[in-house]
Amino acid sequence: MRKIKGKGKLLLYGAAGMGINLLNLIMGSYLCSALIADGFGIDAIANQTFCGINLVVAEVWAVFGLLAKIIDGIIDIPMASLTDRLKSRWGRRRPSIIMGLIPLIATYLLFLVVPETNGATIWNTIYYGLILCLFYCSYTLVMVTY
Repeated sequence: MRKIKGKGKLLLYGAAGMGINLLNLIMGSYLCSALIADGFGIDAIANQTFCGINLVVAEVWAVFGLLAKIIDGIIDIPMASLTDRLKSRWGRRRPSIIMGLIPLIATYLLFLVVPETNGATIWNTIYYGLILCLFYCSYTLVMVTY
């Protein structure tokens, strides 16, 4: 492993994961307001939620949020081990970033798909919860490479 020389390079190295972490922050805060309309004023509902109504059951959504974070914590070690042992002509890190980036973008776009619009259903909650778990798995694969 090479030693980082210079404060500018050290700053860039430290800021390398900022973009992907910002995406994680956006997803976490945006999904709560996009899927759950309760607690907003009438004017805010039209601008902040997908359909102006609750799309997920809040209690079950909280369980899926917790489950996604637990999965994210558990798969850190296997994903890091995978990226450490990966050998290709492009290096160890680039292929794992691409392997994680494609599903990361796909799950990000799948959050925009609204399966049912007749209110908060358990099926909507399961759909968005599974997408959230897949999002964190691909997020971890991209993030551990930094």
